[in-house]
Amino acid sequence: SESATSGGATTPTFSVSGAATAAEGTSATFTVTLSAALTGPTSVSYSLAGVGGASTTDDMTLAATTGTLTFAAGVTTQTVTVPINLDAISPETGEGVSLTLSSPSTGTAVATSPTSTTMLSDVTGQTFVLTSAVDALTGSMSNDAFSGISSSNNGDRTISSADAMDGSGGTSDALTIRD
Repeated sequence: SESATSGGATTPTFSVSGAATAAEGTSATFTVTLSAALTGPTSVSYSLAGVGGASTTDDMTLAATTGTLTFAAGVTTQTVTVPINLDAISPETGEGVSLTLSSPSTGTAVATSPTSTTMLSDVTGQTFVLTSAVDALTGSMSNDAFSGISSSNNGDRTISSADAMDGSGGTSDALTIRD
């Protein structure tokens, strides 16, 4: 983590880091770090933005796109977690989420590179669990495949590979569970 120097004194500095990628249906977690523990509270503002066509309303589940992190005395790290939604775009091409720091408390600074970006990646090998409620398995591409699905509703029934729905029949595909 870096610190700013002003008049020979080192100024505590906020920086941000995040994973290079996050799979859809998981979360992108950003870690905001303060370069030195302080004896009193301090804060920094942040903003979230979609990158490369990603939307903060469609690709992510956010209560707000801006916020403030308050660091209590002695605290040097906090996290911001961004839930990433599943979408119909496959493969993901250049979509991501970025977090940018701004407006640090008096006596602190923001790092020279105040932004971290996490790119979104497609999910592979998803598992769906059928419950006693009405369940729907919805695919988004013509090559969706549902196989090996089991249900504890009305006894344990498993779909064999012969029961798989491959999506090649367009809207006429049907998924049948055999006892």
